[in-house]
Amino acid sequence: KYTFRVKAMNAEGVWSDSIAFISIYINPVFWKTWWFRLLAGIVITGLITFWVRRRIANIRKEAGYHQQQALLGQKLAETEMVALRAQMNPHFVFNCMNIIDGLITDNRKAEAKDFLQKFSKLVRLVLENSQYQLVPLVQDLKALRLYTEMEAIRYNHCFEYDFIIDRELLEENYKIPPLLLQPYVENAIIHGLRHKENGRGKLLVYMNKEAGRLCVTIEDNGVGRTRSARINQDNPKPHQQMGMKVTGKRIELLKAINPGEIEITISDLQPNNEGGTRVRLVFPLDLKTG
Repeated sequence: KYTFRVKAMNAEGVWSDSIAFISIYINPVFWKTWWFRLLAGIVITGLITFWVRRRIANIRKEAGYHQQQALLGQKLAETEMVALRAQMNPHFVFNCMNIIDGLITDNRKAEAKDFLQKFSKLVRLVLENSQYQLVPLVQDLKALRLYTEMEAIRYNHCFEYDFIIDRELLEENYKIPPLLLQPYVENAIIHGLRHKENGRGKLLVYMNKEAGRLCVTIEDNGVGRTRSARINQDNPKPHQQMGMKVTGKRIELLKAINPGEIEITISDLQPNNEGGTRVRLVFPLDLKTG
């Protein structure tokens, strides 16, 4: 609001006694109005409130996620300790002792010494690897090779085996959970190759890198899943069932920690499940365990 006042003066320099005036009112711009300032205050307060609540929700969500991951990691660690006890098949250990005893009895001392050294190395590797949730691939492969070699001796070399490993995987120190692959190799030998009657058994362990992921293929030309199930129906093996059950739990926990990044497929090499089995496992190269 403004008031414009005018006072006149004549040519002789005499001021008039009266003052003329006019009142002027200018409408303010909208951002200077009281209603705009009130509305702006309400909006700003609402935005601050929304941001604070959202931030609190995100913090709670992150805390819940980390808590869930920690819980999954703890469960995985506990399951892996159970897996250690399950992987060392007592029948395998006892049979190894019997093989050593038989070699010594037959005066095949050099072979007995060689077998005993392999057995001691395997036990040491299993115990060493079991302390960690992830071990270098090279380290786990040593244990897997020793186990496979000793099983071949145990079953009188009824099968041959081959490990084909991508050199890049060995050179770049990729890591995997210890003893995770051993039950699948054990299954291939015990349920597939051991019962093979025609031709020589063959076990293949193939590892390579595909699309930035670690791919493991365990393949055998044994009797196949259908016939193996019939054979084992009358002769169930509690250790085998426990070993695979524990391994299944480990896989499920790893899947929960690494959602959508782990794949496992089991297929038959021959139509109608007449023989041969392939297990394919896919893991991320940066596998998380908690």
